[in-house]
Amino acid sequence: ERGVVPRREESAPERLLVVAPHPDDDILGVGGTMADARSAGASVLVAFLTSGDANRAARHLTSLHPFRLTAGYRALGARREREAVLALRHVGVSARDALFLNYPDRGLTPMLERHPSADDPYRSRFTDQASAYSEFAYTPSSPYCAESLIRTLEQILVRYQPTVLYMPHPQDAHPDHRA
Repeated sequence: ERGVVPRREESAPERLLVVAPHPDDDILGVGGTMADARSAGASVLVAFLTSGDANRAARHLTSLHPFRLTAGYRALGARREREAVLALRHVGVSARDALFLNYPDRGLTPMLERHPSADDPYRSRFTDQASAYSEFAYTPSSPYCAESLIRTLEQILVRYQPTVLYMPHPQDAHPDHRA
């Protein structure tokens, strides 16, 4: 079943967890590493923090509508999720090993810094959402707040028990990557 974190099997040689802020960061950052790991029999799980729905240039190219409608950004997020699953297939990672957390693209830093709890969730200026809205969201309706994101990541770490963790450098230039 897609979106369910498998429990750790003691016989598995390596368990890679890739934390990707956006769909494409996984392939661009460690695509070859994931392919090599899968070829060696390792399991790979990719947790996408956002659905990449705030990419203005991509929204403009994929939508014929001239105005910045929130529905267009949500549709872009759904498209990028589908594209991410297709890209993962090329490196041997199945759709069931892709988790979409659906937190706010271009909003992770302000969410973590200024919205600690569900009492005051962050609202995306692109999608106009204050909680996970994707049909594939790992935790549907999760409020956009630090507490929720941290709890979800802890759950994934405890359940999956990775032996190797890949994520962006904390001094990356992109604020979502730093977050």
